[in-house]
Amino acid sequence: MRHVCPFGKVAAFYSEDEGEGWSSPVLLSDSLLDSRDAGICVSENQVLLTTFTSGKAVQKKYMDMWYRYDYLKNENDFIEAYLNLCDEKTETEQLGSFAMQGNGYRFGERKRVFGNLSAPHGAFAKKGGGFWYAGEYRSFGADEAQGRLALLESDDGIEWKEKGIIGFPNSGLRYCECHGIQLSDGKIIVLVRVQGQGKFEIWQSESVDEGAHFTPLRSVIDDGAPPHVLLHSSGALICSYANRTLPHAGPRAAISFNGGESWENRIVLQGDAAGEDIGYSSSVELRDGRILTVFYFTDRKAQDKTAIESVVWGLDEVNHE
Repeated sequence: MRHVCPFGKVAAFYSEDEGEGWSSPVLLSDSLLDSRDAGICVSENQVLLTTFTSGKAVQKKYMDMWYRYDYLKNENDFIEAYLNLCDEKTETEQLGSFAMQGNGYRFGERKRVFGNLSAPHGAFAKKGGGFWYAGEYRSFGADEAQGRLALLESDDGIEWKEKGIIGFPNSGLRYCECHGIQLSDGKIIVLVRVQGQGKFEIWQSESVDEGAHFTPLRSVIDDGAPPHVLLHSSGALICSYANRTLPHAGPRAAISFNGGESWENRIVLQGDAAGEDIGYSSSVELRDGRILTVFYFTDRKAQDKTAIESVVWGLDEVNHE
């Protein structure tokens, strides 16, 4: 309904022809609160879906920030009436981060996990099986103060333990919305959305000791965020993200051919968004090595209506020496 509203649900669309066609949505999880930012991870023979909710105070905060217009009065009245259905006990029960185990088509019971840690793309695969999760400890209420960045580890996606903290400078910038990858040599790379003071960037930290220690964050991509990182069968790392600078806003990808040491190769996947409310791209590799990148997008032809769109592209489009 809106970028932030209490009607968010977790649903899946399925494709059996590598993104050419998609099924109707299949509802996986719903609650009285806003369920959002579902991430899915495949590790060995395990499939894990993660999501988190936002509280009533967040809904009301964004209504006050963005939606106090006369033409939205009836809609706002409806949202406030809906929120009143959720009492304090229900909100406490349904507020937090959650995980669901499954096989990709079927998922089990939604279970609360790792307190108030969250990240929009969820877990990433651990070498040899199991999962890592890099995220920010934060309130799911109206308080959006900076929280710690941490890496957690799990064998099954339900029981988690903290492995390490990703430090950041006390510079007045906002550090959030992490995603990571573990390379074949065991090195863990975590990418972080950083914004404020005119910045909307991706910074990077690494660990070579299973998350016990991380290198200082450094800026690696300066034209957009948040990150999703994929290890391609060629060995290349692919970070998909969104550039929100009009008039050429849209999804982009950065490529590293040296294990994350540098991200000098860029590709514009689409550059004609009608507004800045776009992004949260994620990518998978298809059978022939091409990449399918999915993102939410505000199309000029759609008159500001947001939709999920996709682009199929290849590494042969990147100039690499």
